[in-house]
Formats: sequence, structure tokens, C-alpha cells
Amino acid sequence: MMRRECESILFNNAASILVAVEVSACARAVTAEGSRIRAGR
Repeated sequence: MMRRECESILFNNAASILVAVEVSACARAVTAEGSRIRAGR
């Protein structure tokens, strides 16, 4: 039973890390797009 709990905790951590990576990559892309638009003006 303890092992299953540990595995689910690890899985949740991995999922949240993946989500954080996706969000930061998206934020970087949006920031780059915004600075490109500002530079174009």
C-alpha cells in the first residue's frame, strides 16, 4: 500500500513538473512574440 502511495505521489510530481514546463515555454513564446511586435512598431 505504501508503495502505491509513493508511486502516485511521484506521478503527480512528474505531471505538475511537465505542466510547469509547458506553461513556462508558452509564456516564453508569448513574451518573445510580444517583444517582436513591440520592436516592429
